Amino acid sequence: MISFLLFCFAVIGMTNIIVDSNLFEPVRDVLKRLLPAYFYQLLECHQCCGTWCGFLCGWLLLSTQLPVIFLCGCAGSFLASSHYLLTELILSKTELHIPGDE
Repeated sequence: MISFLLFCFAVIGMTNIIVDSNLFEPVRDVLKRLLPAYFYQLLECHQCCGTWCGFLCGWLLLSTQLPVIFLCGCAGSFLASSHYLLTELILSKTELHIPGDE
């Protein structure tokens, strides 16, 4: 159970760090200049990045069997994109809108 929870939080956290964090922004800027656009898009998409983070976390935390690693990538994609959408929904419903403040 601990490995499963660690997997879930690790995938979500790693994806958020890579895609959104200020900490990783200089790395993203360098990679944007160096990588082809189609490959760099993997670092801008929660679902794409979550897949690769799921592969890595599944391999490190759960199993070295390829079917398990593949399924961890699928789960990572779901976890990362679902977390992103849920967070955006919460933020959209809780932002303070002041009339006249553009």
